[in-house]
Amino acid sequence: MNIFNYSWNGFILDWIEFKISDFEDQELLGKFLFQFFDFNIFFKKGPQSAGEPFLTNEENHYKVFLTSYSNSYWKGTKLEFTGENARYFYSILKTENKNFWFLNSLKTEISRLDIKYSRESKPTDELKVDLFIEKCRKYLSHKSKNLTISMSQNPNKGYILKIGARTSPNHYRIYQNGDFLNFELEIKKIALNKFQEYFFSNNWAKFEESLIDYFCQYSKKKLLWKNCFMDWLAKYLRKTPEWQLQSSEDILIADYIQIQNLDSRTQKQYFYRLLQFLSFLHTKKGLVRALDDEQIYYIFEFKIKDFSDFLNLKINTYQRNNLIKFLNSLQKLDSLVVINFADKSFRSYACFPFVKVTKRNNLWFAKISIVKELYKYPYPFSLTKCFLSLNSQYEIDIFLELINAMTQSNMEKVFYLEKFLNQYKNKIPNQTIKTIKIKLLSFFKELIESKRIQSKFQIIDQKNSLKRKKVSKLNLRMLSKSRVIYFYENEPKTDIK
Repeated sequence: MNIFNYSWNGFILDWIEFKISDFEDQELLGKFLFQFFDFNIFFKKGPQSAGEPFLTNEENHYKVFLTSYSNSYWKGTKLEFTGENARYFYSILKTENKNFWFLNSLKTEISRLDIKYSRESKPTDELKVDLFIEKCRKYLSHKSKNLTISMSQNPNKGYILKIGARTSPNHYRIYQNGDFLNFELEIKKIALNKFQEYFFSNNWAKFEESLIDYFCQYSKKKLLWKNCFMDWLAKYLRKTPEWQLQSSEDILIADYIQIQNLDSRTQKQYFYRLLQFLSFLHTKKGLVRALDDEQIYYIFEFKIKDFSDFLNLKINTYQRNNLIKFLNSLQKLDSLVVINFADKSFRSYACFPFVKVTKRNNLWFAKISIVKELYKYPYPFSLTKCFLSLNSQYEIDIFLELINAMTQSNMEKVFYLEKFLNQYKNKIPNQTIKTIKIKLLSFFKELIESKRIQSKFQIIDQKNSLKRKKVSKLNLRMLSKSRVIYFYENEPKTDIK
């Protein structure tokens, strides 16, 4: 049996515990889990005991701890699934629809859930882990006088920060484990109420969504989240709402983009056209078709003119032929383009398995199918119409470089201006270089006015490789002397308070 690791986009279920009131037959329950689900069974004499083996098999990779209680406070049995054991148990429930009779008892309820996110260290991290943990401790000590907080150091693993009493409904831990910094929330008592209904009604999507949302709400509330170690939380907060809820101005969608894979101008133009086309499809209503239980596609039929109108293109034979050529190319979507998207879920599918362009009554029509994973992907960034219809090759160059910076996971963004401009060195007139800088300034202005970024910057000039200069506004003179520009995302829109 293979070790099973079940996660939800990086969020990991790390503990699930049940309590069954008025049930004390440990042996019956242990034999059931051992015989039918290949768990090794351990009995515990109390919550702090290590557990003694009852039924084990060396071929079994997973285990469960059973504890029987019989006192004036409570009578019953508790089941603990820890770490990978919890993930394996949950995977059986969700994917195999097995009958766990003890879960159907009216007296069974969840008594503990742990959810965790493990964030790997990056060479670009501007803070040291111990400094981040210490800053969080000071912030909480100042903000919440009555909150139990402790910080210690494990000689082998590093620092650990504990937030909230261990007996409280919410106990949070931040701790080092090798190259990873773990954020973990232990949920008990009244805090579990909102998850019980979803779990016991087998509404797994709602269970996972609500658990992750609760974890992120708590993390945002308690931690200094606008820094490099909390980029995972910023990424969650950027979740795009349903397209119908988007502003009519916020029309160009984008993922976390890596344009370094785009070498030629043709590739850049193609990739930009793909972003335009994906945005266009979200203004249309498609038909859902399933090829099998897993592969779902959306079918769209539209006039070529509708696409050109969306792009504000004056349709002529040349422009129409270019759009038709682009649509026909979608069936052979270049992997170089697909790899620029951060998500990997749709890469194993044919993204556009069907494309047909026909002429009827002097009008050109297109019919295409697009895989659900690409169409329904929750694009974390949406930009205004200003970025939708760029025409010159330089505008597209600037936009893609800027969006590459804008879609970095940290709240602080980096635009490598000197490196970007070096591609034009000795190739185009100085006046054109000036025009490019002016356009970049207009893009920054649009991002500020649309509240995507803050009106604050830090720049590193060409004479100083380390020192940053803070400014509230950029101008052409600054760009002529700058090597690197740092700018800052506004807090993503969210219901989290």
